Formats: sequence, C-alpha cells, structure tokens
Amino acid sequence: MTENAWQIYQDHLDAVSKAFWARDYDRVVTMMSYPHKMRSGRLCQVVQTPGELIEVAEIARSSMQRLGGTAYHRVCLEAAFNPDDPDHIRGRHRVFLLRGGSYVIDPYESEMCLVRVDGSWLSMGVSNENNIAIVTTLDPSRAERIAN
Repeated sequence: MTENAWQIYQDHLDAVSKAFWARDYDRVVTMMSYPHKMRSGRLCQVVQTPGELIEVAEIARSSMQRLGGTAYHRVCLEAAFNPDDPDHIRGRHRVFLLRGGSYVIDPYESEMCLVRVDGSWLSMGVSNENNIAIVTTLDPSRAERIAN
C-alpha cells in the first residue's frame, strides 16, 4: 500500500489538535520530536523538553480561551514526502479558532515538518505568520527575535 503524505499530515494535525484542545498535554508531547522549533512571525523558540512544551502549550491554549475560542481546527492544504528521505514530510495547513461557527480570529497558515521515528510520525516544528499580539502560540519570554 502506498503511503499518502496528505493523510499522514492531516491525521497528525487532528490528533494533536484534539489533545491540545482537551488540554491533554501529556499526549501532545508524545507526538513531537525534541528539540522542537516553533516560529511565530518574527519570534522563534526552540523547545528542548516535553516539560517545556507543556508550558508553551498551556500558554497557547489559555490565550485562545481568553479570546473566546470554543473550537480549534487545522486543515491540511498540502503535504509531500521529501524526495530524498521518505521519513520526512513537509506540509502547510490553515488554522481556525472558532466560537459558535464564527471565526474568533482570521484563519492563518502554518507550515510543519514531520519525521518518522520508530514507525511514528512526530512534528519537528511549526512555523506561522499569526499575530502573536492577538493569539500567543509560543512563550514570548523564551523566544528570540529573528533578524530580517
């Protein structure tokens, strides 16, 4: 059976999103590789440990709740295997924070890389262009500013 990069990527998005929204951070950290690089706009944070990722996840989840979000969805736009390494997938997805079927914030796009480790697909990191002043997706106190 031929593997489908889009389906693997979407399945990963769904599993992480469900656990994240339920605040099941112990599950979330098992779906990531470390160090885990996170970029939001011009800020970058490298998460070294599962414990640190739990702290960042709680910051992001609390930020979304303060905005009034009642649902969080991510939809794959494209995903492809690395032609030189079938254990790596690079993809792009759109993020939706909703309340009662309406957008809480404008949807924004993110990119993510997955790596297969011992048969499991893990996120290596995520990058997005969302406005961190509106929704906090990393820990600004630990992030570094990216130069032009």
